[in-house]
Formats: sequence, structure tokens, C-alpha cells
Amino acid sequence: MDTSGVKTLALKYQDYVIQMRREFHKHPEISGEEYHTRDILIREIRDMQIPYRLLKGTGIIAFIEGKKPGMHRMIRADIDGLQVQEEKENLNKKKVCVSDIEGVCHACGHDAHMAVLLGTMKVLKELEDDIEGTVYCCFEEGEETNCGIETMLEALDE
Repeated sequence: MDTSGVKTLALKYQDYVIQMRREFHKHPEISGEEYHTRDILIREIRDMQIPYRLLKGTGIIAFIEGKKPGMHRMIRADIDGLQVQEEKENLNKKKVCVSDIEGVCHACGHDAHMAVLLGTMKVLKELEDDIEGTVYCCFEEGEETNCGIETMLEALDE
């Protein structure tokens, strides 16, 4: 695959990734209860017209099928937050984006993981004619408590 246009496409979707990170950050959910998060992911994946599979629980696997034969690949993002109260200010000013959910936040960076994976999917969708094999885009529930990994592994093994 010619990767010369990847940086241009990444910059094209930079604002989208920031917007999605903030949306996820404002609405964190704890392990195994990522129902709103899953609805957002489904909305975005559908908008990209990428096929996907809902897993038992709240996990999702989306499939970007390249137009050329080749090795399959997987990209993964965690989707759960932590039971931690987020401070509304950093060391010297009010934060741009904080959790709207009392006692739960994305202190672990999973909001960014999801946003970056969605941005990556947009780039790959535009490059699908050049992709070899299938790219599996996995959104894993419950990484903080390990409640989603077995379901994800079983689905990938099918």
C-alpha cells in the first residue's frame, strides 16, 4: 500500500478525532456497562458504512475488507472508564472537557483510544482499494476488569 496520503488523511480527520474524544470523555461508563458508548460507536461505524458485529456484552468488531488479497490485521481500543472522580481544573486553569458523570471518568485514556481508532477507520475506509486483507477494528469492553477479553478472543477465533 502506498502510504504517502495517510498523513494528509489523518490531518483531514484530526478535528473529528478531537470531537469524538471529547464526546466519549464527557460520558464515561464503567466496565461491562458501556451501553451509551456502544451506541455512539455504532452510530459512527454505520455512518462510515463499515460492516460490524456486536458481541455479547458491549464489545464490537468492525471489518474493513481490503480489495487486495493479503494478511489480516487487527486494531484494538478499550471502551471502559474508571470509577474515579475527575477534577474540573488542571494545575492552573479549568479543563476544556470533563466527565459529566459523577464518580466516573476516562482517567485511563480509553476515550482517546476509541477516538483514534474511529479516525483510523475513516482513513482506512478511504484507502480500502489499496488495503491487503481485512482489518479487524475491535472495541473491547471491560478492559479494566477483564470482563470483555474472552468474548473478544472467541469472536476473533471464529
